[in-house]
Amino acid sequence: MSFLNLKKICFSSFVFWFAFVSHTVLAQNFDEKLKNPIDVKVSEQNANPLLVTITNTDNSDSLFQVVNYAVQNTADKAVLAYTVIVKTKSSGKISTINFNGKLFQPNSFYNEDFGIEWRNLQPADEAVFSIDYVLFEDGSSWGADTEKESERILGSLAGRRIASENMDVLLDNQKTDSAIKIIKGETANDSAQNTDSKQSDRWKAGFQQGYNSVLWQLKSAYEKGGMKAIAVKIEEIKTSIKTLRK
Repeated sequence: MSFLNLKKICFSSFVFWFAFVSHTVLAQNFDEKLKNPIDVKVSEQNANPLLVTITNTDNSDSLFQVVNYAVQNTADKAVLAYTVIVKTKSSGKISTINFNGKLFQPNSFYNEDFGIEWRNLQPADEAVFSIDYVLFEDGSSWGADTEKESERILGSLAGRRIASENMDVLLDNQKTDSAIKIIKGETANDSAQNTDSKQSDRWKAGFQQGYNSVLWQLKSAYEKGGMKAIAVKIEEIKTSIKTLRK
């Protein structure tokens, strides 16, 4: 056997050994985390209009510990949107829930989940769940808004309002073909870019998201029920945000 071939065999054996050891170590690390899922806690909820309950934790996924939770609206008015913050010792996650067209009514429940990446966890870590901001149907709000997601939420609502009004005008003027092309994305929609230049980047990003979400909803409605369904959906959207015209 030549020296060159011997080197190739030794190198191949080393690669195989390294891959095996690496896989074993990763598996051991994951197994260890499976044995020790982190605690998930809900921060103090005094005076919080949204009552949060952790309903289940699932640590069987190789990348995430999945946490299921339920939110109850204990206020006497409907909610348009709210922001959730989940923090561990080394990381944090922000999730904003927008109730696009269907308001979160008093005494009702909303179920959601979030994932905590194993790689971001530290020994004896824990996750603390809190509601940072709540926007009600009447325009009032609750919460510290430490992450300033209220700007994104208000931008999203403005985008939804403008989009629904623009589509309504096209339908009133019998320009159904133009409306359908915009909804399907077949025609560029300059109105989605004409945001308020005085607003923050966070607000502008929310505006784009809100505008596009309306087009997606109208496209879905059209595919299911044609033009009549579009008209119904537009009125539904306009009604849900009528108190926030600014």
